[in-house]
Amino acid sequence: MTVGRWGATSTGALSITNAGVLTNNYLVVGRGTSSAEEVPSARAHGSTGTVSVSCSGSAIHLGVDTVLSAPAISIGREGGSGSVTLSDQAVMTIDGSAATSGYPGYPYLTVGRDQGRVAGAASHLTVDDARLTLTGNSQGGLLTLGWGPGADGTLTIQNGAIVTIDAGGLGCCMTVGHKGTGTLTVDGAELIFTDIKTGGVTLGHQPGSVGSLHITNGGKVTVQGSIWSGMTIGREGHGILEITGGGQLVARGLPSGGSGNLLFGGNNATETGGFFDVLISGPGSTLSLEGPDASFTLGYKPGASGTMTVS
Repeated sequence: MTVGRWGATSTGALSITNAGVLTNNYLVVGRGTSSAEEVPSARAHGSTGTVSVSCSGSAIHLGVDTVLSAPAISIGREGGSGSVTLSDQAVMTIDGSAATSGYPGYPYLTVGRDQGRVAGAASHLTVDDARLTLTGNSQGGLLTLGWGPGADGTLTIQNGAIVTIDAGGLGCCMTVGHKGTGTLTVDGAELIFTDIKTGGVTLGHQPGSVGSLHITNGGKVTVQGSIWSGMTIGREGHGILEITGGGQLVARGLPSGGSGNLLFGGNNATETGGFFDVLISGPGSTLSLEGPDASFTLGYKPGASGTMTVS
């Protein structure tokens, strides 16, 4: 299903309310055209798609199809601009636990993918007093903000909302700023990664990318896992981490053998490190590591550069 496709004058809007429910396998909100289609005007200008899901009982459920393809949602793709808002106890589920086919073989959610053809074409996902859950399979599950060069994707979790990423396979878990710009804000809400086995959370993945995480107003981000539970800030790009207003970031190893790790400026998969800026400020604002082999490294790989300020 696609909401808004082809060209600057193409606009699509979908509103789900009063306990309405949409069930599907694949949803695209705001798309230009695929790389195989020679339509320069559509690729240059994109389209606009908007989806709103509001009130208790209203939901979008994305699951496997009849051939067990993994479910997915792309918000803003290939020149398009997309916006999705979940509010007032609405629910979105992306359940790929039974998936055995399809590319890439695990469920994913992207906000801002291959949007570089349109200056300022940002895409947004807002979870406001609502619930979003992504459930992966043995291959994992992925959430990405700012996928391609020039892409711009934001995720805002606020007002008591809860987002849960339950995707412990090899393709896990979250990238904020893959090759473009990604911004993640947790404002008086919670983001939980239940069991990471590899990958973790990355801010600023590739050279030229920018990934930002802002935790504020008592918001909490928990990154936990049974093998490697952690976060890389500035892998090869620019990672920004701000914890203010009583916000909390917890990297926790599970009793089965995980350890909490925070790496600033590169990780084991890179030869060089990126850039990082970290601010922890205000009463109750905390960054904590839990696990038998917990580690914290500033400037992990050659070439890494950055600062941490605690005030």
